[in-house]
Parts: sequence; C-alpha cells; structure tokens
Amino acid sequence: MMSTSSCPSSLNNNKSFKQDVIRNTVTYHRSIWGDQFLSYNERKDQACEEQRAKELKEKVRKELVVQGPIEPTHHMKLLELIDAVQRLGVAYHFEDEIEECLKHIYVTYGDKWINENNLQSTSLWFRLLRQQGFNISSGIFYKYKNENGSFFESMRDDIQGMLSLYEATHMRVEGEDVLDEALEFTTYHLAKIIEDHICSNNAFLETQIHQALQQPLRKRLPRIEALRYIPIYQQQDSRNDDLLTLAKLDFNLLQELHRKELSQITKWWKNLDVSNKLPYVRDRIVEGYFWILAVYFEPQHSESRIFLMKACNLVIMLDDTYDNYGTYEELAIFTEAVQR
Repeated sequence: MMSTSSCPSSLNNNKSFKQDVIRNTVTYHRSIWGDQFLSYNERKDQACEEQRAKELKEKVRKELVVQGPIEPTHHMKLLELIDAVQRLGVAYHFEDEIEECLKHIYVTYGDKWINENNLQSTSLWFRLLRQQGFNISSGIFYKYKNENGSFFESMRDDIQGMLSLYEATHMRVEGEDVLDEALEFTTYHLAKIIEDHICSNNAFLETQIHQALQQPLRKRLPRIEALRYIPIYQQQDSRNDDLLTLAKLDFNLLQELHRKELSQITKWWKNLDVSNKLPYVRDRIVEGYFWILAVYFEPQHSESRIFLMKACNLVIMLDDTYDNYGTYEELAIFTEAVQR
C-alpha cells in the first residue's frame, strides 16, 4: 500500500508531466460554410414538382420500352435517348428499361452494328453496350483505317464522330491497340479543333470538346455531368422536351433531398460540440458530404449517405487525435484500447 507521504509528490509529478507535454496541434480554419446548412425548410411547391416528375417519368419510360420488331433507325434513336437519359442524370429511374433496350440491341446485332459507315453512331453503340457490360468487339473500328494501318484523314472533318469515338476509347481494355491508337488520333485532332477555333460558330460543340479533353464521360461525376449537360441538351433540335423537363425537376428535387440530409448531419455534428470539446479536429462536414455524394447520389441511398458521413467524421476525430494532439506515449495506450 502506498504511504500517505508519497501522494503529494506523485500528484505534483503528474501535474508537472501534463504541463510539460508539447502538443503538435494544428489550428484549422473554421468551416467556410458557417451554419447555412444547419436549418432546412421544404419548398411550398415541392409536392407539385414531385407529381409532375412522376408523370414525366412514365412518359419517358414508355419511349424506352421495346415492343415487338422495330426498324433499325429506331434502334439508333433509342441509343441516343439512352445516352441523353444517362448524361442528364436520370438513368437511375430507368435501369430495367435501359438494360432491356441494350440487351435487345445486342441480341439483334451482336458485334455488327447496322450503321458501320456512321462513326458517331458506331462509337455511341460501342460505348453504351460496353458500359453496360456487353462483350462488344473493338474490331469494328478497323473499318476506319486504311491499308497502311492509319485512320482515314477524312475523319477529321467529322467532328461529332471524332468526339463520339474519343469517348468510346475510354471503354477499352488492355491489348486493344485499335482503341489506343484511336484515342491518340482523336485527342490530337480534337485539340487542334479547339486551338484553331474550327467550330467557333458552334459554342456548345466547342464546350463539349473542351470538357471531354479535360475529363472524358467515363471519369465524370454524374451530378456534375447533369449540371453541365442540361444547357447543352436544351439547345439540341433533336431534344426530348419531356426528358429535358424531367431532368431539371429531378435535379432540383434531388438537390432538396441532399440539402435535407446535410442539415441532419450538421445538426448531429453541432450537438456533439466538437469545436469546443475537440478544437483540434477539422470541421469539414460539407466537403465530406460532397465526397460521399460522388459515390452515390440516388434517393434510395439516403440513409447510407447519412450513416457513412457520420462514420467518416468519427474516423476524422481519431485521425486528428493521432496527427495533431496525442503524444507517442498516449497514443500507444489509446491504440491498444481501440484494438481491444
């Protein structure tokens, strides 16, 4: 048993140790968003927008349904519609219909597309089916090469076709030399088109080329792509007005849901009082939510987003405790406790 005479010196030693600890703390700037996401109020017209979106979904769904034998030209229109649906960010409403459409086209044509002389159509067909997981051969693109193994120079005049081929090349797998060469060819010539202002009279086409060279469709975030593509699609003569209206409504409705979720998470964080209890921990709620939104944005994943966001912030607390606050001796004990 410890004698009473040793207690004062032990207490003094502990006090001295705490005073002598030098913590390598980092002072992070406060969240640039402030408390603007703390409160959330549903818009008065939201119920009307939801009903209107529901009606438009059924109209678009009917156009994506394949019933009986159809003309080859209709297959091409179906591909264009599917591409627009995906780029406008509403494909999650029509997953079964898109799968059935592309399966029907694959069963009908296999590796031989109906319009091999149309570079834009062929490239779109290849990209959409590859993207859906169908094993389409890239050999169809050898048709666009001459006897010397080079791509036809005349392809440079088909700007839309080259842009479509450029996007298709990002669905390539290892060993597909024809797509590797097509990527090099289209990248060079599309860059020249921008540099020489060849399509300066078509601002939307020039914008699409510029965006594609910066980041191809394959590597874009669905929400950002929808925001980019809506004004571009709006200018197209072949646009589907029901689809366009649905895309705008759906974007706004989803944004409202995301704001509501962010408000819930912000309140949770605020109630933890982390800024006062653990001032060395980063406050990056909004940035973290954006990261999770990039993984999945659909409404059916709402609870998963909230759960994952909370879990990530608990990990951030641990991370900052290790990096910014704890001493080696403290963290050794803490690590052992966590492992237990």
